[in-house]
Amino acid sequence: MSDLLAATRLLLIAAVCAALLGLTHWLTAPRIADNQSQKSRDDLRLLLGTEHSFSTEELPDVSAGGDCWYLPAPGLYLHRMQTTGYGGPMTLLATLADGRLERLRVTAHQETPGIADFLNRPDTGWMARLRGQDHQQLGAIDTVSGATITSRALLNAIINRTAGAEMECRR
Repeated sequence: MSDLLAATRLLLIAAVCAALLGLTHWLTAPRIADNQSQKSRDDLRLLLGTEHSFSTEELPDVSAGGDCWYLPAPGLYLHRMQTTGYGGPMTLLATLADGRLERLRVTAHQETPGIADFLNRPDTGWMARLRGQDHQQLGAIDTVSGATITSRALLNAIINRTAGAEMECRR
């Protein structure tokens, strides 16, 4: 009888824990979605910099899905790309104009700290050299020593996207 009582208690504890987890998810899901949307807007503002000023209504919600948007600046397209580096998946945001990379930001990655820190500094060093390049010029750029797989994956993702610049984007 004591085994049945212990099993019942364990089942009750498991049910209470499951209910608490469900309640926590229900209570926090809207806030998590808002935070993800805000991070996407912040990433987009960092990407666009001060060169372009758009109102919040003009900016696409990149957290809502999709991978290509036409921005309200003549010939400017925003692309979201996914690729796999040495440490795993990477997410990139890039603006393209006339088939050339204008700006680039890595918004998520799992690359090795210290070795792939260049991913977090898009306006300096190796990443800055990518600006203004088309797919042929990007193909001639050397990878980063010590981060060959990561930098090659990033280059390939951008080369594939700039080569297909005629891709239909959301307007």
